[in-house]
Amino acid sequence: MNKTIFLMPLLLLSLAGCSNETSSSSEAEPSYEVKWATPTGAPTLAFYNQASNENWLSSSNPAKDVLPHFADNAYDALVFDGSQALTNIATNNRNYVLAEWISGGTFYVVSTQHDASKTWDSKPRVDAFMNMGNVSKAFRDLAKNAWSWGEYASSTDVSITYGAAVSDVQKDLSSLLKAGSVENDPYDYYILAEPAYSALMSRFKAEGLPLNLVYDIQAEFKKAHDGADVPAAAIFVNKTSYVEHKDAIDAWLNVTKQAIQDVASDLAPIASKVAESDEEGNINKRFGLHSSAIQTMVNLHGATANPFHYHTDLDTKQKKMDYANSFQTALGAPVFDSNLFLG
Repeated sequence: MNKTIFLMPLLLLSLAGCSNETSSSSEAEPSYEVKWATPTGAPTLAFYNQASNENWLSSSNPAKDVLPHFADNAYDALVFDGSQALTNIATNNRNYVLAEWISGGTFYVVSTQHDASKTWDSKPRVDAFMNMGNVSKAFRDLAKNAWSWGEYASSTDVSITYGAAVSDVQKDLSSLLKAGSVENDPYDYYILAEPAYSALMSRFKAEGLPLNLVYDIQAEFKKAHDGADVPAAAIFVNKTSYVEHKDAIDAWLNVTKQAIQDVASDLAPIASKVAESDEEGNINKRFGLHSSAIQTMVNLHGATANPFHYHTDLDTKQKKMDYANSFQTALGAPVFDSNLFLG
């Protein structure tokens, strides 16, 4: 009896020690870090406060470095052209769903040779980007049905050239700046997106060279299709990752949604934040744009004008789905099923 009483405290101490070890081990375990990939450019501002996060991959060639990961499930989240990714997921049964829209399109048709009064009897030569993206889908629809430019193929031909990203079009126009002349411009029109559009308009003006705004694609599409918007970037999460790491991914999404609100509300501090990550005056590779390009947009449009068309009101699954499908309906394309959206 006395022996049993003596042993009980020892047993309780032993169990308490095991409990403490377990608790300590659990507390020492690091929280899950979300891993994601994006294109460079405007969508990266949704992560403006995460420039040093090594779990974030960004690429100036998203068709090569982001799109294939919808198939290999290598990332917890991917950012891509929203409708193109939704089509890919639906067609190929990919393991991702749309979680958040980042932005609507800020797409423009510009020319060194012509203005909006120019009319065409045959297809003008166009330098574009992302042949399967929303920007090119909207352009082809407008060129054929609103501007009477003719029908453009979704693959490169003599009348249209598609780069992998807007940076390819930017390089072509920059080569004219370097030459100091537009006389030998091989294209009638170029398609640009922000912030490349504002930056190039400013640079051409500073050099005394013509670069004319011909069409605002977003405005033209709305006019042609009863106010339908041209979507741009969206965030997609891996369904398996979301089941296994829901709390971590939800927390990451909440931080990102707040950043989207920040960009939409006031672009000036975002430019300052990106400037902190500029590498000795050069472009930070994560963003793929210099803080001065953002500042140019602030100067041209105003800090609170939301010139990147960031979305702050698509806060339910139904709204996100309706937004995607209004573009599909305008193009006469199949609508997206609800199972392609988170929630």
